[in-house]
Amino acid sequence: MRHGVFNTVSMITTTGFASADVNEWTSLTSLVLFGVVIIGASAGSTSGSIKLVRHIVIAKMLRREIDQTVHPEFVAPLRVNGAPVDERALRAIIVFVLLYLGVCAAGAAVVLVDSSLRGIDLTAFQALAASASLLGGVGPGLGFAGPMGSFEPFSDVSTVVLTALMYLGRLEIVPVLVLFTASHWRA
Repeated sequence: MRHGVFNTVSMITTTGFASADVNEWTSLTSLVLFGVVIIGASAGSTSGSIKLVRHIVIAKMLRREIDQTVHPEFVAPLRVNGAPVDERALRAIIVFVLLYLGVCAAGAAVVLVDSSLRGIDLTAFQALAASASLLGGVGPGLGFAGPMGSFEPFSDVSTVVLTALMYLGRLEIVPVLVLFTASHWRA
């Protein structure tokens, strides 16, 4: 129990520590750890990933949509800690989460294809976990890239992709994408 709590907290807070080899645990624990990596820590922390507050806002948006479907005349601003959240901010959260998940999936697909071409034994879940852990800045992945393993078996192409994911995750995706737009560089 102690190792489970420690490793879960370590992954959600992106400290990178491990007290046990999580690859020896059940598939359910791997799934839980993967979910923790995607959820991320609190909004004020320096940890990576989507952040818990964005998940809370999305859950509240889903609840509001259900309420408005049942009662079309229902109008209520979405509130977080008692303060209303602007509709533009809600759209920005949805866009960020979709971009995050899309970049994570694309990175995993490239790593999976590259690994299969190079003959590296990698499952789709392990590729997705490696992509999510590096995009979230977590550190260890699952499988041979787990806390007691290494990212060394990945090829140079996969290493470049995973490094790019680390860069995108640390600086956030939207600001990096802004750097690559032409309108940003025009004075």
